[in-house]
Amino acid sequence: MLAASLILDAIFCYFNARLVQYHETSLFLQPISSPASVHSP
Repeated sequence: MLAASLILDAIFCYFNARLVQYHETSLFLQPISSPASVHSP
């Protein structure tokens, strides 16, 4: 069970980093692709 927890933790850390990277990229591309959505919260 401990091994599964460590694997899940590693997967979570990996995907969390990927989500942050994707979020920053989407924020960078958002004004280019859809200017109307910039003003929405």
